[in-house]
Amino acid sequence: MKELLSGFLFLFTGEDKEYSWKEIIIGLTVITAFVLLVWQSINVVNEASEIKFRAERRAGELIKEGQERGDLRKNGQRGSSFSGVEELGITRKQSSTFYG
Repeated sequence: MKELLSGFLFLFTGEDKEYSWKEIIIGLTVITAFVLLVWQSINVVNEASEIKFRAERRAGELIKEGQERGDLRKNGQRGSSFSGVEELGITRKQSSTFYG
């Protein structure tokens, strides 16, 4: 068992030596902490992506509602007295992404 764990630590450290039980336990603890940190980071990124997706979807809904009420210009309308999405700080590409 000790040889297996020493081989496992060798994969991470690159040191080909006989590890003591203390070194093995510390090494496995560090590796476990690292894996948990990576897993938590992935979850944070996934949650942030979900929030961004929901915000973009809601922005698209608000653009559509504003166009239906007549508060925002629809594509191709020029010279209207009401605003287009560009005046709200939204690019055409963002608008089509949100609206799509």
